[in-house]
Amino acid sequence: MNKIIFVTGAPGTGKSTYIKKRFSDAENFYVFDMAMESQKIFGNYDALENEDIVEIYNNLSENGLLALLDGKDLIVEYCAIGFDEDLFGIISLAHNMGIQTELIFLDVDAEVAWKRILDSEKDYFPSLELKEPTIEILQSILEDFEFNQDIEQICELGSDNGNIQFFKRKNEDGDLYFYHTSQTDFFDFEPEFEFEKKDGVNYLKQFMNFEDAFNHLMESFGIFRLYPVQVNEKYKRDFQTAYQKQLSLSKSMEVLNVSWGNYLN
Repeated sequence: MNKIIFVTGAPGTGKSTYIKKRFSDAENFYVFDMAMESQKIFGNYDALENEDIVEIYNNLSENGLLALLDGKDLIVEYCAIGFDEDLFGIISLAHNMGIQTELIFLDVDAEVAWKRILDSEKDYFPSLELKEPTIEILQSILEDFEFNQDIEQICELGSDNGNIQFFKRKNEDGDLYFYHTSQTDFFDFEPEFEFEKKDGVNYLKQFMNFEDAFNHLMESFGIFRLYPVQVNEKYKRDFQTAYQKQLSLSKSMEVLNVSWGNYLN
């Protein structure tokens, strides 16, 4: 399963250098970097400030989409200082499609960063000026990718602590089911072996069938604390059957949210 990896930090923190050193394998990674693309096409950064930027847009949009469809990880250089609403908006959009994300934040002393910028002379274009177009192109890539992926959202359930999205995805071995919450900022799928896990990573369990995944979801959050926000028509019958089974197993005297009636009748 491919992933979008955001390498972020303030100007001069070494994002481009970090990416070159760590993600140079073109077979597994595609680097989304507007400044680098301008250098590649035109040999300079002038296009980033004139009408030729359209060619950069087109190249990155097409190559970024093809990279995701080919199973490569998309590496994005992005200038971020503190909380960035646009960045987390893109992350949320990726999550709603079942795409994994990772955030790498680089930080150095302000004097070091400024010295790097001065020493780079003409071989530097401030990533701060590329924030808006980077987000714009990424959104376009994700929207196009959504039309070409093998992931379907089965339903979205609401709770007091945020929404839960429930997905089905295809792989070589058949269909797999998983879910995540709106509070899961960054995630990866649970590896086969325990020793493969890394500290600080949110791992999502995957299930071989709908019923096991749905039962696990209900056991984790509680049937009476959830309410339906959206249910894919293709899975409505499965959804109803699984929910009714959970309801019959519950001995609670709590009252169901009235919105369930729209999906159970």
